[in-house]
Amino acid sequence: DCHFLLHDLGFNIAQRSSLEESFMKCGKNPACTFGCQHGLAIGHITKNKGKLSKEEFKRFSIKYQINSNPSVHNFYHGFGHGFFSIYDNVSEALKMCNLLYSYTGDIRSANLCAVGGAHEKFFIENAINFKNFSVP
Repeated sequence: DCHFLLHDLGFNIAQRSSLEESFMKCGKNPACTFGCQHGLAIGHITKNKGKLSKEEFKRFSIKYQINSNPSVHNFYHGFGHGFFSIYDNVSEALKMCNLLYSYTGDIRSANLCAVGGAHEKFFIENAINFKNFSVP
């Protein structure tokens, strides 16, 4: 579907651009439930092997406030997708989400990340099992 096509677009943009440059390329367009923003976050995580640049996140969070931009919400949500797919250990992925808070100074960045990660780990990865789910 178009959400996952834009994941691919965002991922590829992230491979070639800085955090801020890639975010500007996706823009504020909510197309396909912000798939591009999710892909950007996942792309930055994989490009940097799970490491985050504190300076880059500080600049980003000052320029793009969470309150004023739903694309920013979805960007942090996308980081949750990425951390939970890169780390097999849930507590390790949550530590990375908490690191966003220490970088941005806004607890909502960690919360949005954790929700995105939980969605990745417990819904998307297990969706195939739902068809076999039965209620006793």
